[in-house]
Amino acid sequence: MTELPPPPAPDHDGDRFTIALFVDVKAVLERHGYQLPTDQAARDQAITETLAVLGFLGKAFEGHPPADPATAQWNEAIDWLLNSRHTADEDIQAAFWALADGRCTVEEADRGYLADYTPLTDLPQEEA
Repeated sequence: MTELPPPPAPDHDGDRFTIALFVDVKAVLERHGYQLPTDQAARDQAITETLAVLGFLGKAFEGHPPADPATAQWNEAIDWLLNSRHTADEDIQAAFWALADGRCTVEEADRGYLADYTPLTDLPQEEA
């Protein structure tokens, strides 16, 4: 069985971060069609990763997202997507992933091309 991460320090989430929280979130995910893997090793790994992310989710929900630069890029990309006037564009995925990867700015995502006029849709698919 995969070793679970240590619980958060008491001054972090106190008694709010419990197995009951995980059970509640698991039930919500399952109601939305998500399922844990059936293989025990994969299931244990998925639970471990979910518990680790759950702490970040709680803090983000309260307005305290982690200060990791990659997380900041991801948050900026999500914000752009939610507020973009381009939501009906077929090529919005290229702009979103380029922004999430830090390979373009919000302004470039809005324009649809980089500063050197390379269209975001021309970026390699595995990176965009």
